[in-house]
Amino acid sequence: MKVRKQNYAFSVLTELEKQLPFYLVGVGYCYEQEEISRPFGYPYYQWIHVMEGRGVVTLGDRKERPVEAGEGMMIFPGDSHAYRALDNPWIVCWFTFGGYHIKNLLDTFKITGTDLYTLSHREDLDAQVEKGLHLLSSGHSLSFLESSHLVYAFLTDLYRYTSREDDSMALRHNKLGDVFKYIEDHYKEDISIGDMSGVLGVTPQHLCTLFKKAVHVRPFEYLNSYRINRSKAFLMQHPDWQIRKIAREAGYENEGYFSYIFKKQTGLTPSQFRRLNRG
Repeated sequence: MKVRKQNYAFSVLTELEKQLPFYLVGVGYCYEQEEISRPFGYPYYQWIHVMEGRGVVTLGDRKERPVEAGEGMMIFPGDSHAYRALDNPWIVCWFTFGGYHIKNLLDTFKITGTDLYTLSHREDLDAQVEKGLHLLSSGHSLSFLESSHLVYAFLTDLYRYTSREDDSMALRHNKLGDVFKYIEDHYKEDISIGDMSGVLGVTPQHLCTLFKKAVHVRPFEYLNSYRINRSKAFLMQHPDWQIRKIAREAGYENEGYFSYIFKKQTGLTPSQFRRLNRG
């Protein structure tokens, strides 16, 4: 991999940018990493992942640990850290950011402190960092707004493609792919937990665990959400259909139960939803 010159950039942060929920501080793309030692940490959040070669990293009082392509580290503000190359060159991407909503979002994503991670789709993160480099290098007066959006997109990709247990969100969804397809094909039918777990050849209890890890709901909650989303489409596309028929087409034999689930999820009855969205 050929290392380019001028492959990093920093924001000139204004008071306006510092008031945003997310803002980009700096990026390094295809960057030949030098040795770094910060016993008192860094003032912003920083993500670093390896593109080529190997290095070693020390996070806080933990032992020195090697890192290589396919691995990365999230460093929280103020946390002691150090890293250096084992191979020459050691090529990384780094992405530095801040904002008043960062911690809340990371907490939601279960990224709660400085740690090392395994990547499942590094190329997607590479592309986000390269985009950040172009934005910060452009000099455009409104680039800070695009950069703010980019930080949010970058963090959602981290949620999808990183894990401390080599079990990223993307991989968790992949494990349930056959069940998602089964629900898509059979949502009009009477589906049991046994039907869904049988698709994967696992116990109902294990299926519930997989769903909680991947989509943070139980299997039947996911099934109801899918059916309600289908019913919204029917309400919009078929103004002549009675609610009873909408319920059956969405997989509910009982119109009252359908209306109960619909209002629980949307805050509206099916008829109210239809009126509001068809003018």
